[in-house]
Amino acid sequence: MFGNVLGRLDPKTNEMKEYPAKTPASGPHGLAFDKEGKLWFTANSKGYIGKLDPKTGDYATIEVGRSPHGLFLSPKGALPTGVAAR
Repeated sequence: MFGNVLGRLDPKTNEMKEYPAKTPASGPHGLAFDKEGKLWFTANSKGYIGKLDPKTGDYATIEVGRSPHGLFLSPKGALPTGVAAR
């Protein structure tokens, strides 16, 4: 969270890949993968939800305001209706 980076460990090679948050001091927290393998996370310190594609490094955000902390996806692996990444 305080490192402002997301990481992915490949269990086959023990190699760690890091994805720095684009906004300084975001405080990445509350992680969840959707059914397509995209990583959703809360940016606790900057008031947004992020979505990272670990295959491409593409990154999208949703501004939500005050300190998002936890995150859940629907049983189908998506954010609840009405929430979409830009």
